[in-house]
Amino acid sequence: MEFEEQKVPDSILDKYTKVCTCRSISRKTIKEAINDGCDTIPKIRERTGAGTGSCGGKNCGVRIVKLLQDMGKLPKPGAPKED
Repeated sequence: MEFEEQKVPDSILDKYTKVCTCRSISRKTIKEAINDGCDTIPKIRERTGAGTGSCGGKNCGVRIVKLLQDMGKLPKPGAPKED
């Protein structure tokens, strides 16, 4: 018996995936901040509160950097530098 592969839409995953677990801040909230011009961790921290929980950003900092890279706001590791 074959089962259809079902994919959860990114919009739903973004809403329910927590980037900052200390403050329960979703990937959707972080992406909205990035789309609104927050292009550094301090700006995202100020806008969303991510990274201000009990871990001080040790857990979510890496995930925030990855989102910034995925959204083209930071270069990815090993990417050639633009002149």
